[in-house]
Amino acid sequence: MTKLYSKIIYLILSGLLILSLPYFISGLDWSNSYFLPLTVLAVAAVLAVAAIDLSKVFLLLIFIMPTVSHFNYLKINLFNFLPFLNDYSFYLNPASVLYLLIILFGILTIFEKWAELKTLPLKYLLLAASALAGLSILWSTDQATSLIEFIYLLVPFFMYLIAYTRFSDNLGFLKLIAASLLSSIIPLAIAAYQLLIGSYFYEPDSNLGRLTGGLDHPNTFGLFLFLIIGLLISFYLAKADRLIKNNKLLLLFLAGLLFFLALTYSRTSWFCLAVFLILLIFLERKIIFTALAAIPLAAIIILSSENIRQRILEIFDNAIFSSISARLSIWRVSFEQIMIKPIFGHGVGLAESIIAQAKNWNGGLSLPHNDYLLTTLELGLVGLITFLLYTFGAIYQIHKTFIALADKKTVIKFNGRVFILNFKTLAFGLFLLLIALLPATIFESLSQKIILQIIIWTLLGSLFSLKKIRAA
Repeated sequence: MTKLYSKIIYLILSGLLILSLPYFISGLDWSNSYFLPLTVLAVAAVLAVAAIDLSKVFLLLIFIMPTVSHFNYLKINLFNFLPFLNDYSFYLNPASVLYLLIILFGILTIFEKWAELKTLPLKYLLLAASALAGLSILWSTDQATSLIEFIYLLVPFFMYLIAYTRFSDNLGFLKLIAASLLSSIIPLAIAAYQLLIGSYFYEPDSNLGRLTGGLDHPNTFGLFLFLIIGLLISFYLAKADRLIKNNKLLLLFLAGLLFFLALTYSRTSWFCLAVFLILLIFLERKIIFTALAAIPLAAIIILSSENIRQRILEIFDNAIFSSISARLSIWRVSFEQIMIKPIFGHGVGLAESIIAQAKNWNGGLSLPHNDYLLTTLELGLVGLITFLLYTFGAIYQIHKTFIALADKKTVIKFNGRVFILNFKTLAFGLFLLLIALLPATIFESLSQKIILQIIIWTLLGSLFSLKKIRAA
């Protein structure tokens, strides 16, 4: 399939959506379902722009993705408008609409860029993981939920292959980093508003108010901010000009990110940041004096905040309702349910419902809060092996890319400005980020944090393409 055919398909789909609008709005209850016609118009516009420049649409999707999830309370059953599917449900919210668009872009990219994708790292492992998840729908006891989770699983992988083929140079990689960093602006603004009016997130058994930035949970927001912080630090270290007077805006942005990360009270995010900084200091000894100077500041913040001290001390709390005790209980139930179907699991997307039915206590979350248990519960030992292979395979590939890239400064013109960057340093920062996120796979269901997965796999796709160009 040529690029022209893809453009024609985007324009045809855009036109069909516009023509179908009268059908969707006829007899529509605007007080409850205004989301549908707005979505039809928005998707038609996105497809029309994609026919002109898919790369710009791709960057826009990255920028708005964390914000869009804030509006997921807007839902509509698409099958209500299809007479032959009235007995079924397929609910759309703003995020799922974007995910379906990404899958469409990904499928057309596969046909259009087939020759380039032959060199895509990890392609067989990701294909195996996707195939297993798709097949698990057949033996799932809740096929609708499994189908939705299967779509979620595919999205980061499609972002990966799109980035590999369409952002395959230094400028493309820099654009993706910029879009990822800027994607935090609106969530930070929402967090500032939450702080201003005192609109906090409270756990059922806690009176500690936490910020979410419009995301589904403070831990998700915390991990998202950690990822942005790691990218920002890596970008700063990759710059030829590190003078504070020339990087005031960047350092102010970093200070804001750290401030709101503290107010998420996400201990997993704090720990990941600590691991990242320790690895960075150990392996990048040029910044050791800067890091040593920051230690007293961190100590002052911890000692001056009762809430932060309390969150840290709770780790050692053996109370029956502590988060550590709750995780241990959920892990025990998860293991018991794994033993019922150990080889291929219960079906993708069913971990939460299975644990909710099996646990013998009321309240609290029912996700395993552990990627390895979650994957084994849903896809069995076969799924766990596949997950381990592509997770650690990504770390291995990024290390190979870091080794392959030249240790030199590159001049890049971007958005009217000139940047002098060392892309080997950027690769090194991303490598450390992936290692630092490994603790989150133990204490959180990181694979379910789709915002993080999208950004990570997108950057990996573009970075791996830089190695491909160097080797050519």
